[in-house]
Amino acid sequence: RDRVTINLINFVIILRIFEATRSTVAISLVWIFYAIPAILLGPFTGTIVDFFQKRKILIYTTFLEALIVLSYLLVKQKVWPIYTVIFLYSLVNQFYIPAEASTLPWVVSKNLLPVANSLFLFTVNAAFLIGFGLSGPLVRIVGKEIPFILGFLFLLTASYLVSNLPEEK
Repeated sequence: RDRVTINLINFVIILRIFEATRSTVAISLVWIFYAIPAILLGPFTGTIVDFFQKRKILIYTTFLEALIVLSYLLVKQKVWPIYTVIFLYSLVNQFYIPAEASTLPWVVSKNLLPVANSLFLFTVNAAFLIGFGLSGPLVRIVGKEIPFILGFLFLLTASYLVSNLPEEK
């Protein structure tokens, strides 16, 4: 869900920024703007998320991320607005990550938790390969806008699917 989308989108963003600036420093700013919310909010978001229903946080953050991914289409090749969108995505993602991490224990029975954790970690790594692996050929075949539309659709689908999770106990 989120990981395939972000890896797919990151490839295209880096490509766009490099084409617009021809600067490796400009590309490094992508990671800086992505890291700032993690550094500032990361230590606190787990605690904040614990005060709310994880399912609702997953629904809302995934939906917001879908809208943010779609907003990339509005900024096109403009570099600074792209950084703003990266920052916003990362900001929302800081609330998604702890909600996602704490979901497995109430969705999966205790005896299946080790298997579920293994599958979860496998999908994290597979998403990296799939996202970055598909993005190059996808951009070559269908252009630079389609990954954003696909990411938007992936995230909308994820938001809907998360809404079907059972209520937290």
